[in-house]
Amino acid sequence: MTLDVYSSLYPGELRAALQRVESLGENSGEPVVARTAIPSGATYRFNLAPGRYVAAVGQDAHSVTVSSGHATRLDFPSSCLGLTGTGVALVSPGGA
Repeated sequence: MTLDVYSSLYPGELRAALQRVESLGENSGEPVVARTAIPSGATYRFNLAPGRYVAAVGQDAHSVTVSSGHATRLDFPSSCLGLTGTGVALVSPGGA
């Protein structure tokens, strides 16, 4: 599966970005700041600058805030795809 991490096209409009990604997936127009293919059941770690992001597998999207020095974990159960869950850690520099 491919995981995309988006920033908001419009500053301060993360909720709208989440709605666009949920509706349109990769065709949402939101800027992709990170993308990777992750095997089913694996955990992957992104190092990102502190900020607010939308992380998505297709249209399965979650808004997330990454804070300096912390790791934020997201799980994508992927039950509709027949895959086992995949975990993603979004980490700012100096994070765990």
